[in-house]
Parts: sequence; structure tokens; C-alpha cells
Amino acid sequence: MPSELRAGGIGWYSSLVGLTQLLASVIAGLLWDRLGHQAVFIYGAIFAAVGAASILILVPSDSPENTRSS
Repeated sequence: MPSELRAGGIGWYSSLVGLTQLLASVIAGLLWDRLGHQAVFIYGAIFAAVGAASILILVPSDSPENTRSS
């Protein structure tokens, strides 16, 4: 990435992280208010499992059969 774009990239990344944290907090607050504290922990556990499964599926392994030899 060119150095003149680096600060903008960091700013966009930080903004996106902040907005998604705000959204997650609003959802958690609504769940807590309407369904109780167990719903928030179940919500968190489900998304943690989805995130872990996504990493396993989307991140390539470094095994020899996946690397190209020149």
C-alpha cells in the first residue's frame, strides 16, 4: 500500500470496527432488555462459533500441497 494511503486505510478500518462494535452493543442491549441475560451469552457463543468456523474455512493452511513451487 502506498504510504500516502496508509493513514486513510487505518482510519477506514478503525471506523468500520467502531461501527460494528456499536451495532453489536445495540443488539446485545436489545436482547438483554427483551429476552434476558442468557440470550446475550447465547448470541455471543453462536457468533464466536461462526467466526471460528469461518477462520477454519477461509484461511488457507500452510501445508506443502497448497504451496506452489517455482
